[in-house]
Amino acid sequence: MRVYQLRRALLGFALAWLCVLGNVESVSAKKSKKYRNNKSPSQDREFWAKRSECEPIVERDTSCVTAIDKENCILKCVSDACYKDVYGSDQLEDGEVDTVRGKSFKNCVKTEIKEKEQAISKIEMESARDTQ
Repeated sequence: MRVYQLRRALLGFALAWLCVLGNVESVSAKKSKKYRNNKSPSQDREFWAKRSECEPIVERDTSCVTAIDKENCILKCVSDACYKDVYGSDQLEDGEVDTVRGKSFKNCVKTEIKEKEQAISKIEMESARDTQ
């Protein structure tokens, strides 16, 4: 009888351990899938780096007084071309949260970053080819 209880306890422990391992693997699989869906993590980092660079500049700017003025100034600083494209004649207003245009702006900036990276890569390849 005692062997039976020991075997049953070990089996329960093994099953519990397998369940824990299964959950850990499924969590890590979900996490890796999340990062696989993000096709441009370097462009995201570059976007937020640009925004971080612009924030102190705008803080010193006396023409950007209110919070919404500062936000508009930061967006212009990040990319004037994208700001004109997305917000052009209809700037953000006080209290307005426009996620659709915010996403469009971010995608526009990421496209600019990608094009810049491609141009740099092309120039590097051409210069490497010229030196050979």
